[in-house]
Amino acid sequence: MGRFYHRLMVPLDASTDSEHALPFALTIAELENASISLVHVAAPPDVGVAMATAGAEGYVTAAINEDVLIDTERHVMRRLLTLASDIEQTSEIRVETTVLEDTEVGHALAEYAEKVSPELIVMTTHDHTRLERWLLGSVAESLVRRIGAPTLLVKAFEERVDLSTRASLSHVLVPIDGSQLSLAILPHVRVIASLSGARVTLFTVTEPAIIAAPVGIPGAISATVPSEADASATLASHADELRSIGIAADAVVVTDPSPRRAILDYANEHQVDVIAMCTHGRHGIAKLVAGSVATQVLHHTGIPVLMYRPETRAST
Repeated sequence: MGRFYHRLMVPLDASTDSEHALPFALTIAELENASISLVHVAAPPDVGVAMATAGAEGYVTAAINEDVLIDTERHVMRRLLTLASDIEQTSEIRVETTVLEDTEVGHALAEYAEKVSPELIVMTTHDHTRLERWLLGSVAESLVRRIGAPTLLVKAFEERVDLSTRASLSHVLVPIDGSQLSLAILPHVRVIASLSGARVTLFTVTEPAIIAAPVGIPGAISATVPSEADASATLASHADELRSIGIAADAVVVTDPSPRRAILDYANEHQVDVIAMCTHGRHGIAKLVAGSVATQVLHHTGIPVLMYRPETRAST
């Protein structure tokens, strides 16, 4: 297998929390001999509004805002260069630094991604309760919707990041629903597993099928009949393909009315390092990878989530 990832993009904000994406980016970059682009969006003061203000006061306000912007960009660039230097001192990874100026962070990051075409984006996503940060789940999720590259989303934690440490990539859980769209994540899973030696678990949740009790038959009861046969056959086939190229793979089918709960329970009980899934799917076995399920998984787990929005044709 040739190189798949040549450039990784790591968006950062003003907080050190956003640096928690770096150990995962560094791990993959070293395994793949890829470069890393550190990107920070410096949201400028509203200079345009100040310039539109009548009289000298408006002009002075605009000038002050411009000075603040210049100072902010210099500070951000110094921080990025320091991070790049620290990374290059402990590894052979090539690091690029970019500061973007835009009032809308998601738009700026999406435009930059379209320009440089990274094969993978690695970024921190914060809890929705931390509204003072711009790298909230909403920004991360908007990036997933806007760009064609997969995005590895890493939750921030309290400890400061040690750039000499590397992330564990030994077990990848892949929820799929049997649809072609849900399978679009597999090429990226194959790459990560081939590079890291990770074990892959293909995972499907089937919803219980409720059969109503026959009317008028004494003693008859309702029954739950899980539709597992098709799911098991589909997963077994894809697991065989992974094993044929040397990747340790297994297939798991569970029956649960809550796909989110089933995914999270399995991930927590089996030491999963990354959950990899598409952000939506069509009418598959359990409609497992509907955008809402992927989003629910992201919001309710501390495990990194690799999310991918496959290209779809417009419906007719």
